[in-house]
Amino acid sequence: MPKAHFDITYFCSNHKYHNIFSISHQKTVTLDYLLYNQSLLIGQKIDSRFPPARINRKRSSETLIPSGMHCSISQGQNKLSFQLTIEEGKFLVDLARQAVTEYLENGKVLQVPEGVSSKLMEPCGVFVTLNSFHKGAKMLRGCIGLPYPTTPLTQAVIDAALSAATRDPRFPPVTLEELDQIIFEVSVLTPPERVEVEKPTDYPSKIKVGQDGLIVEKSYCKGLLLPQVPVELNWGTEEFLCQCSMKAGLPPDSWLLKDTKIYRFSSVIAQEITPNGYVKLIDMRENRS
Repeated sequence: MPKAHFDITYFCSNHKYHNIFSISHQKTVTLDYLLYNQSLLIGQKIDSRFPPARINRKRSSETLIPSGMHCSISQGQNKLSFQLTIEEGKFLVDLARQAVTEYLENGKVLQVPEGVSSKLMEPCGVFVTLNSFHKGAKMLRGCIGLPYPTTPLTQAVIDAALSAATRDPRFPPVTLEELDQIIFEVSVLTPPERVEVEKPTDYPSKIKVGQDGLIVEKSYCKGLLLPQVPVELNWGTEEFLCQCSMKAGLPPDSWLLKDTKIYRFSSVIAQEITPNGYVKLIDMRENRS
């Protein structure tokens, strides 16, 4: 009996749960990258027999950045190459919402607006998260992104927003009628960097819960968790490493193996408080365990 496949070209992320897909390296899987949640799938031909994600409907824990303050970011460890202001964060969130609205109303892909500052055209990793909002509670509705700075930020936001709304394999496509009940969130990522240690048992001392996101990589298996996950679920650093290993379809203690690679990154999040409402900035680098 032939095996069914589907193509995924973006990163599928669920920062509300820590065990999405469990895909190991098999002949039926051909990938350039395979990362989970904040899961991610990048590449081609994932065997459709793997189960869909489950969702933990906990609300996110957040650090608010008052209006007028900057998230100062420059190249280097857990840093981006520019400062993200609240106005720029609102622009990115509005752009994500406009992209989805235009596509659902007219079937057209929004183009990058003219006159966008060169700063917002710099290549950046980004995730777009959609959360249904009902009676003050948020539930994940879709999340897709690109973790590496390979695409200009505004274009990456448009691409990720459309994919989160229409291509997240865990959910049916978002409908136009839903948009007034959906919160848009844009996470701008710092470039992932390799965590260097003398021995694997040193990894926990190199990771800051609530500040760092993780990528665990071993052979063809990769797993990713965004910085907010261990904060929401009250994990310590070792549990964070174990959960990210399982995200990659590996045993939980795989981070202790010498051929396993660990990468870390952080993020600045622009998020609507209510659908189409006020936008706030959340700087994950301000969190500490």
